[in-house]
Amino acid sequence: MKINKLAGFASLSIAAVLAAASISITSCSAKKEAGYGSSSGNFAAMSMEDADIAYDDAEFSMAMPDEKAFRSTGTGYNPEGPAGVEGQNPPAPAPEPAQESQKSSSAYERKLIRTGSVRLEVESLADVKDKVQAWVKSYGGYIASSDEGSNNVNFTVKIPSARFEDAMGETSSFGKVTGKNINSKDVTERYYDLKSRLETKRVMQERLETYLKSAKDVKDMLEIESKLNDVTADIESMQGQINRLNSQIDFSEITINARLRPNYTEKGFTLPDVGRRFSDLASDIVYFFVGFLFVLLYIAIFGIPILLVIALIFWLGWGKVGLVRKLFHKLKKQD
Repeated sequence: MKINKLAGFASLSIAAVLAAASISITSCSAKKEAGYGSSSGNFAAMSMEDADIAYDDAEFSMAMPDEKAFRSTGTGYNPEGPAGVEGQNPPAPAPEPAQESQKSSSAYERKLIRTGSVRLEVESLADVKDKVQAWVKSYGGYIASSDEGSNNVNFTVKIPSARFEDAMGETSSFGKVTGKNINSKDVTERYYDLKSRLETKRVMQERLETYLKSAKDVKDMLEIESKLNDVTADIESMQGQINRLNSQIDFSEITINARLRPNYTEKGFTLPDVGRRFSDLASDIVYFFVGFLFVLLYIAIFGIPILLVIALIFWLGWGKVGLVRKLFHKLKKQD
């Protein structure tokens, strides 16, 4: 009796398993049929809202797009279609290991922008110009700009960053150093953040180009082209920022300000010009008295008439005529 009960229970279990397998196969077949669709209908379901990118000297922010919305397809985009079937969405790439996605900036080569400035006191501007030109050439750099005055000359030079320290040390041979400053700015995080975002944008660009080739509807084509233009503009902007950073990282900037020593010219030491000093003193005295004379003239022209007007008002109101005084006296009597 017990054996019959066990046999009956086993038969019911096998029947339930077979029914479940049948339902699963039917569901998979329905999903496969839903995976096929035209480009125009499927693209309308695609969500490719690219996030705005805000650039600042201090921080960069970007909302990453949904990776599921960019699975390529031969006949059109279908977010619900099964992966790995010919003519439909290919399987998504395997996720990268967690260790790779969590790399910090310390895992990469550090990127520094280095700048320096030197103030010098020299005896000859012509001599320091020759020295600076030879110094820049010996270090494989170039003069970005220069400015020369009657008693000073300024240079802004670019030196390969690998030789920055040696180049700064040699500037003391140009003259007497009166001031020196060195700055370093770490742009490692900013640099690799830009590169990572640029790679993401390029992947988006390639996929949009694939969608554009398979688009069969004009509306979808225009929508894809608009998104592709935005992504291309972002790529050009980000690439430009990376190029500028590379230029600042590879070549350090050094500013040199050379000034002649007091009482020195290109011909050497010169005594103070006593005659000129007396001439300047006499000129200052003359200018002082001329200015004082003009002040008196302004007082005579504008001050006296103003005083006369004030005196007239007082004479009419409170003086001999006393109109205002009489009015107040009458009001007081009435009270």
